Amino acid sequence: MIDRLLLLGRVRDACGSVPPYEVCRAVLEGRARIVDCFDHGHQRFVVIDPGVRSAPLTAREQSVVLMLAQELSNKVVALDLSMSQATASTLLGVALRKLGVDRWTLLRVLGALVTEGHPVALSA
Repeated sequence: MIDRLLLLGRVRDACGSVPPYEVCRAVLEGRARIVDCFDHGHQRFVVIDPGVRSAPLTAREQSVVLMLAQELSNKVVALDLSMSQATASTLLGVALRKLGVDRWTLLRVLGALVTEGHPVALSA
C-alpha cells in the first residue's frame, strides 16, 4: 500500500485527486517517471515526476510489467502470455531500462499501485 504520492513537489494522498491507477498508467505510457520510493516510519512514499518523460512501453512490455508487478514469476508470465521465458525476460529488461527502475522498485511501486483494486487500461 502506498501512503503518499509526491507529485510536482506537493504531497497528495494516494486516494486523493490523482488516482493510483492513473499514476501507474502515466508511468507505463512514459508520461511520468518514478524518481524514488522509500519507507519512512510506517508509511511508504513514492516520488513521481510528471515533468520527466520516458519512452512509452509497448503493449507487450506493459503486459509483462503488470503481471510481474503482481509478483508472478517470469515463467508464469511467459506461459500466460504464450511466449518463451527468454522473451518475457527480454521484454522485462527493455521495460525496466525505459522506466529507469530496477525490478525491486518496480515490484514495490507498480505492484502497490496495481493492487489498489483498480484495473490499469493498457494503451493500444
